[in-house]
Amino acid sequence: ENEDLRQEVRDLQLEMEELHDQFREEETLEFRELQKELEAAAKNCRILQFKLRKAERHNEQLENDRAIYEEKLRHFETCIQSSDDKRKNRMLEDELKSAKDANLRLHEENARLEEKR
Repeated sequence: ENEDLRQEVRDLQLEMEELHDQFREEETLEFRELQKELEAAAKNCRILQFKLRKAERHNEQLENDRAIYEEKLRHFETCIQSSDDKRKNRMLEDELKSAKDANLRLHEENARLEEKR
C-alpha cells in the first residue's frame, strides 16, 4: 500500500509538473502575443508621431503663407488707398483749376461790363 501511495504521489507530482509546464507554455504564448501587440502599438505610435510632425510642419507653412498674404494685402490696401488719395487730389486739382478759370472769366466779364458803363 505504501508503494501505491508513493506511486500515486509521483503520478500527482508528474501531473502537477505537466500542468505547471502547460501553464508556463500558455504564459509564454500570452507573453509573446502581448509582445506582438505592444510592437504593433509602438509602430502605430511612431507612424502617428510622424504624421503629427508632418501635419505640424504643414500647419506652420500655412501660418507663414497666411502671414505673407496678410502683409501683401495690407500693402495692396495701402497702395489702393494711396491711389484713391491721388485720384481725389487730381479731382480736387481739376476742380480748383475749373474754379480759377471760371473766376478769371468772371473777372474778365466784370471788367468788360464796367468798361461799357
